[in-house]
Parts: sequence; structure tokens; C-alpha cells
Amino acid sequence: MPSIDTEYFEDMIFAYFRVFPLEGKKFDNEANVKRIFDRMCGYGLTTPSFTMVRRSIQELVAEGKIARVDGGNAQTDAVAAATAKQAKIERQASAPLTARDWEEFAGMSKADVARRFHADPIFQARYRKAAELWQFELPEKPAPQAETNNFGQYNTLTVRQYWAMPTADIVRLYRSDRDFKRRVDRWIADGLI
Repeated sequence: MPSIDTEYFEDMIFAYFRVFPLEGKKFDNEANVKRIFDRMCGYGLTTPSFTMVRRSIQELVAEGKIARVDGGNAQTDAVAAATAKQAKIERQASAPLTARDWEEFAGMSKADVARRFHADPIFQARYRKAAELWQFELPEKPAPQAETNNFGQYNTLTVRQYWAMPTADIVRLYRSDRDFKRRVDRWIADGLI
């Protein structure tokens, strides 16, 4: 097996922190970098990647082996994310409406408007603005659909088991197995992976 170029692994960690500065603020200190580096080397791979860095951080956090250095936690992250999301919505919604907006909104079916209006907060804010300006009708809230928690044979699959799976198997199942994809998508939506 080829030897691991430790300098390249360390460079990848620091590059990851530069590309994802919020992660850098959370975990960039000497002790954490050493643990992340050791975990990455433990995978037995010779080429590091951002995915390897992210996976190492997630595993070490889940195991309680690294701690955040910024004093934050999941709750402060959620508040910051919600604040940033709301600021983005307000910024995009405050942009003036154009003839192109009118053409887009006027050309949409009621079903398309309702679907986007209730799924996309930026679209919703802009459509509300268009409704005031051009007297478009606001869509009614759709009837709630029953949420399914049936993931077939993957009902008992845990996040830990997921992380233990070979990446090739994860990719193959995600692309080909609807129940597996729904299980993984739910974890992503819940912020577990």
C-alpha cells in the first residue's frame, strides 16, 4: 500500500476550514486538527478529500472526541442559520419586480403557484409582492399530506450503520433503492447526516 503523505492530509484539513469558514471557527485548534488528521489516516486511504475531513469531524463529534472551540452549540447554529435564511429571503424579496417576474407569475398554473408558494419562502415573498402590485390571487394552503415513516427494509438502519457502509454501497443504494433514498433524505432533513 502506498504511504500516506501527511503534509497533504494536513493541507486538506486547513483547505477545508478555508472553504467552509464556519466549520473552521467551530473546530480549528491544534488538538482538534490532530484528532481529525489521525482519523483521516485511519481510513487507510492515500488521497484526502473534503468529504474525508467532514466525515472525520462528524464521527469525532458524535463520539465526543473533539469539542467546538467557538463556544457554540447546535442551538446557536440553528439560530444563526435561521437568521441568515431570513436575511436572504428579505434581501431577495425586497428586489424590485420586473416585467420578467410578471411574465413568470402570469404564465404559471394555479397548481404550480400553490406548490412553489408553500414550498419556497423567497418565491412566496415575491409572489405576495406581485399580488399586491398586479392583483394576482394568493393560493390557498394545500391540505396536509400524511407523512410516511416507512422506509421498508431500512426502518432499523441507524446513522452509525450508515456511516460504516462502504461509500460505493451508499451511492449505489441511494441511486437505485427508493426506500434507502427516503431514509437518507429524512436523516439529511433532520440534520443527522
